[in-house]
Amino acid sequence: MWDGTYSQVDDLVGVLDELGIERAALVGLSRGGRIALSAALAAPERVSALVLIASGLPGHPMVIEGTPEQEARWEAAEERGDPRELAELDLEIWAPLGADDELRAMFHENAETSNAEDPATGEPDAKARLGEIRMPSLVITAGRDVRAINESGDLIAAGIPGARRAQIAEADHMVPWRIPDELSRLILDFLAK
Repeated sequence: MWDGTYSQVDDLVGVLDELGIERAALVGLSRGGRIALSAALAAPERVSALVLIASGLPGHPMVIEGTPEQEARWEAAEERGDPRELAELDLEIWAPLGADDELRAMFHENAETSNAEDPATGEPDAKARLGEIRMPSLVITAGRDVRAINESGDLIAAGIPGARRAQIAEADHMVPWRIPDELSRLILDFLAK
């Protein structure tokens, strides 16, 4: 019987079950990386390989720092209930290399949910369990991403035995947006081994 507790990992495993997929390589970006990492710990028999791109780390505090001016603008936008301004501030922090109309539209469409309470915060502590991960793993970070994400990437890569590490120097948190072909090659080369 369902106890009312929501789990993104349970959702992921449920999708695999529905599709009849016994094992899969999980590739996750940002929050998706957190979910993939949690799934690799909760159901390792279902995960053949793990690729974490600009991933957070459950159990490791994520402190995203803006400038004092950005913090003041954020507080004012929250008080006004202005999701468009919150989206613009998110773009400044997460996409400092700039945004075209399509990326800007995506941020605006996601403003309310991305700034709402993070459903991923209820995940079990993965930081203390990284050494349990045995499937082939690739950890990708971006040179122009926020410091807290790159710190998580360093911890993940150091904690997973045998993890491969790659850093894309000229990308921000929007790695697939900035270098889709290079990222695809990096992932496919890793999965082919």
